[in-house]
Amino acid sequence: MKRLQFLLIFTFALGMANVYGQSQQPGLNQQTFESKKPDKTGEITSKGAIQIKEAQEIGGYYNIDTSVLGFEDVTEATAYFRTKSGKHHMMRALSRDRAIVYIKKNDQPSWNTNQWNKYLAQTVKINLSDFSPQGE
Repeated sequence: MKRLQFLLIFTFALGMANVYGQSQQPGLNQQTFESKKPDKTGEITSKGAIQIKEAQEIGGYYNIDTSVLGFEDVTEATAYFRTKSGKHHMMRALSRDRAIVYIKKNDQPSWNTNQWNKYLAQTVKINLSDFSPQGE
């Protein structure tokens, strides 16, 4: 009986963690993203693709300027980027004009920057026409 109670409480706690956006993978929750302050950068191209810049070590956290999308607030940005994570990467909004992409290099250790950018272009599709320039 005590084992069953423990199992029910544990399952409930895991469910609540998921409801409040906590990742079950260590190192990938919002607080960790905010504390990383990555020196590596990426960008949103004119075609709406997330691209990491050349001449940077591949893997880990990349800072992305999202001001071109003109989000009203961090809540709107968070809701939008929640749908943009994929098998080999995660995305999180940190503010209305800044997001972080986490590249899971261990998933594809032999990929170079061009291969990662091709993957990101295929999986993170941002339709820029859905966004009006900031301030309009």
